[in-house]
Amino acid sequence: MVFSHVPISPEASSPRTIIYDSEEALEIMHQEGGDHVVACFAGHLHRGGYARDTGGVHHVTIRSPLSFDDCFGHIDAYHDRLEVVGCGTNGIPSRTLPFAAGTSA
Repeated sequence: MVFSHVPISPEASSPRTIIYDSEEALEIMHQEGGDHVVACFAGHLHRGGYARDTGGVHHVTIRSPLSFDDCFGHIDAYHDRLEVVGCGTNGIPSRTLPFAAGTSA
């Protein structure tokens, strides 16, 4: 997993709220990370977002508690997937993030 304050994937964010070198970062992540990087978690875009890129990496932009009261959650890790569990009245959206074929924890 990769954790960043600013999103890396434009599909999980907006063109104004991604890192300035997102294309290069994604290329390095896919080439050097191979099948070891399964998800990127970021903040910065307060409404949140989600996308799965062409390399099978999940990009989750977490909602901000500054904009959503009672907003939190946790991640459960399994051998074949991550489970994002949203909690609170405005929790982050719960979702299952399956690993790409050939990837395991």
